[in-house]
Amino acid sequence: MNKLFALVSGIALSLSSFAQDIKPDWSKSFGATGDVFHRVVEAGNGSVIAVGESSAQTLGGKDGLIAIVNHSTGAVVKEIRYGGAKDDVIYDIAPTPQGFFLLVGYTESIGKGSRDGWLLLIDEKGKKLEEKTIGGTGKDELRQIEITPDGTAMVLAGFKNDQKDGDAWLIRLSLKFEMVWEKQLGSGKYGIPSGLALSTDGGAVFSGNTRKGDKIYAAKIDARAAEVWDQTYGDGEYEEALDLINTKDGNFALAGLFKSKSNTNAWILKIARDGNLLWNNSIGERDFDVANALIQLNNGNFCLLGASNSYRSGARATKALRIRTGSDGRLQSSGYWGGGNDEIWEAATLLHDGRIVVVGKEPGKGAFIGRLPLEDQDNPPIVGVRDQNAVEITEIKLNSQDNQTIQRNENAFLSFRLNNKSGAELGDIKIEVEDRTGTSRLEYWAVNYLGQVGSERSGKIVRIPVRSKDISNGEHNFNLKISSGDKYLTETDVKLVTRVPVPASLQLAGYNYFNSTRSDEVTLRVTLENAGDANSGPTEVIFTPPAGIRPSSTASTNVGPIAARSKREIDFLFTKTPQFTGAVVNVVLVVKEGGTEKIRKTLEGRKGGIGSGGAVSIWTDPDPNEVGNRIKTNSNQKEIKMNVLSEKGLEPKSFKLRVNGVEMEGSKFNEQELSAPKRDTGLFSYTYRNKIPLILGINRVEVVIDGKPSESIFIEYAPQRSNLFILAIGPAHSDLLYTAKDAKDFAEAFRNQGGMDKLYPNVHVQEITTPETTNLTGIKAAMYDLNYMWKDGIITPNDVVVVFLSSHGKMVENRFKILQSGYNPKYENLSVDYKTDVLEVLDRLKCKKLIFLDACHSGGAKDGFDGLSKAVIDLANTHSGVSTLSSCKADEKSYEAQNWQNGAFTEAIMEAFSNNSFSDARGAFQADVNNDRIINLGELYDFLQRRVPQLVKTVIPNAPTSQAPFMPEDQLDRSMPLYFIQK
Repeated sequence: MNKLFALVSGIALSLSSFAQDIKPDWSKSFGATGDVFHRVVEAGNGSVIAVGESSAQTLGGKDGLIAIVNHSTGAVVKEIRYGGAKDDVIYDIAPTPQGFFLLVGYTESIGKGSRDGWLLLIDEKGKKLEEKTIGGTGKDELRQIEITPDGTAMVLAGFKNDQKDGDAWLIRLSLKFEMVWEKQLGSGKYGIPSGLALSTDGGAVFSGNTRKGDKIYAAKIDARAAEVWDQTYGDGEYEEALDLINTKDGNFALAGLFKSKSNTNAWILKIARDGNLLWNNSIGERDFDVANALIQLNNGNFCLLGASNSYRSGARATKALRIRTGSDGRLQSSGYWGGGNDEIWEAATLLHDGRIVVVGKEPGKGAFIGRLPLEDQDNPPIVGVRDQNAVEITEIKLNSQDNQTIQRNENAFLSFRLNNKSGAELGDIKIEVEDRTGTSRLEYWAVNYLGQVGSERSGKIVRIPVRSKDISNGEHNFNLKISSGDKYLTETDVKLVTRVPVPASLQLAGYNYFNSTRSDEVTLRVTLENAGDANSGPTEVIFTPPAGIRPSSTASTNVGPIAARSKREIDFLFTKTPQFTGAVVNVVLVVKEGGTEKIRKTLEGRKGGIGSGGAVSIWTDPDPNEVGNRIKTNSNQKEIKMNVLSEKGLEPKSFKLRVNGVEMEGSKFNEQELSAPKRDTGLFSYTYRNKIPLILGINRVEVVIDGKPSESIFIEYAPQRSNLFILAIGPAHSDLLYTAKDAKDFAEAFRNQGGMDKLYPNVHVQEITTPETTNLTGIKAAMYDLNYMWKDGIITPNDVVVVFLSSHGKMVENRFKILQSGYNPKYENLSVDYKTDVLEVLDRLKCKKLIFLDACHSGGAKDGFDGLSKAVIDLANTHSGVSTLSSCKADEKSYEAQNWQNGAFTEAIMEAFSNNSFSDARGAFQADVNNDRIINLGELYDFLQRRVPQLVKTVIPNAPTSQAPFMPEDQLDRSMPLYFIQK
């Protein structure tokens, strides 16, 4: 376990000059003294649910306590206790996509041990739907729960068997309570986990105190529970970790306490994805201050909640404590609540409108819940939202048993991604659902709260619960209206189909006789189908052959239940004996379900083994028995293969391909292959192959053999679409006026490029143009964020990354440097190294990468522009993994001018994206040469090579050099689509 000494970079900050009394908007107490809430969440419908423990009004010992209140008024919706004769406690709660809630803790009233992990499922009204205990014969507790981002599983943390077999107990279950994996990690290393957060790569981070108890730890596991890293933090006398959260930038933050020789302070730490400490601060006075909970506000700042007796010198009892810090953990304000009677805030949650709900305990009254007042700085203002194009709704999907319909008594949900295209932070997002059918019996949340959707990574997943009870077959029309605060954004309609489930229904889907691998055997293959929506009962298949036919396999087969909407194949093998003289083999098939006969049919075939009607064709690639008769591919071609049995010889001309009902001929279908025949008992056996070019959408494919079509297979061609990631960097320099504006304009041009009807379904835009974000650390961090997004699977191999850089460049010890904001020539090595900080970072992204580089400005380095421009070109030529479009050639400068309010390079790019027309000695020209409204890289490059020199010559006629953009020919992917011209 690596140890990081926390206070090397830590700062101790005082509360006294920042403290103020807090007056909650509303507050409620439940139970009696000693009762406490441990966790609180906001449901998607706006209800606030707190969980904890109570010793009042119980069946014996402690009971799990649940309180449901209105987020706006605090009005109590429900107060519930669950438990038995002994102690039962609830520690944590997490919402599911179906609108239910999973609760974890421990129970001594049920289970097989003295104390077992306790898992409850409740609905939004607190009704218990399901209950499960997990553990062994010792003491087991579940302390934390998180739902995976895809909404299909849960990750739990706690301890098992008094930590005798391992320190930390980690479990992954499906939402149906099915075990995926269970691990006990550490031996004398980890204390009981007090925090759990999921990582974007499918893993999880858990935290707590070390087993010795004097330091704190954080550790990461991957998606299969293998340990990835672990770190310890702190160099005081004692530290304690009490909460762990994900931060907006993909890292993690912890809260707790830090005890030095003189005092005990609240403590906040931020750690990177690899566990390394980024910063930490201890905050407090000379007395006792502790942070039990931590949340990150919409504006990126932090809020710590806990307890303190620093409100008055010599105070012996605590008041509840709230601390606000900046995004760097530095103290901004603090406040106290209570009468000094040991009030404590244990946990908190951020509501959709930016307010905070806190929970804990209030001695003399019981478990406490309250809402803190909103402060002006809590939410960034909604700016830049002009019209409904501010957001985009991706395809709305129904998540149900068959993902197409909602069946009776089914708990389903709608899901889609809401992308923010405004360039501004959008807060207090609300989705209102209206049933416009009028007769629907579906249950759903009429109002769904999403909270904030940030501007940088474009979106959030929306999940809206939909449930059915007494329904009939039909269609139901819903309207979804989306707003941000009081600002209307957009709306859309969705149609839901309800279906009454059909009971299990066994049918004979088909049969074939064909030669077996042994020449004297024939195989009868029967395909049974369950056309119902429920699994069948135990199924028995019985074959009765005629006289003279000797079975080679069992004539009676128990196949068990056949799943709903699925098929099952059963083979019956037999041989002829001399006593068989008939012309037709009649095998009688009987199918029984649960002992009751469901199917009886005589299956007729020919003496040789082939049923009447010509050749028998059997698909082998794709194999419908393995993948069904519907497959999906992102390739525009598909190789197919089938086995064919025939009583007569076949030739290639015997075969025709039929796609979507049309027999295909011509050069596109000239990859047909037909193997040489094999002869078995008078039958010809062939293998047929072909490669089919596919059209977009569904392709129904059949092979027609001497006029007889095969079984149809359906191949959906859906090309994998690329997302676009833009990083625009424009450091400020005193002698360059427009570098920041260049980056802003380039970024702005791409903000509305995302959409299902455009080149890229999603466009992620980040611009860094302020002095604070374009210093040395800011630029390096922005580049490394791209690397993190690749590691986390946000950027995929199919995506496109574009980096735009407008700044000064300089040669330092034969290395090309990009000069950041605040660059000091005295420390010229402290600058952005283009090769290591840009190109090599991008190398790690195994996708398409493109750099627009304008770093040879006429106000440039004292070393002269020739060396700079040549260095840029040399680097572009040697770094084949990245395509670089430079603003000028090796012997040229780049220029900017007040006429353009941009550099010439950026000005020409903006003109290209607007598809403006110009003329030169060669005639008229524009970027979109073929008028298809798509500007590919080749078209843009050709346009820039003509337009940039023209701009410079016109506005700066006495420029010492010309300027013509350059890209190495082997990097110029002319056909790469880059920009969609909107009407």
